Amino acid sequence: MSGSAAKVGMTQRQQDVLGEIAHSRTSPKHLVQRATIVLRAFDRIDNADMAQEVGMNPSDVGKWRRRWAQRWRGLILIECMESRAELRRAVEKALSDEPRSGNPGKFTP
Repeated sequence: MSGSAAKVGMTQRQQDVLGEIAHSRTSPKHLVQRATIVLRAFDRIDNADMAQEVGMNPSDVGKWRRRWAQRWRGLILIECMESRAELRRAVEKALSDEPRSGNPGKFTP
């Protein structure tokens, strides 16, 4: 894969929240993987090395790196204006899948 990896920024509070998620035994596996990716990206670890560490493809690692980089400024605003619980919810939302298209529902209410 050509190009350079997205630069990941992070505040101390964001790092604390991501650390809680990454080391949690009750968080879903996909959130743990993605939080680990963002934390390791902040440490400037290569996508290929991270991919081996978390059990994903390097392209998927790069995708989550880019998504964090895109959402980082919005998270700073939430961090400044909201509680820690709101920040955690926003971080979890930033690490969640985007809605997918898929087939329309077959059943009506």
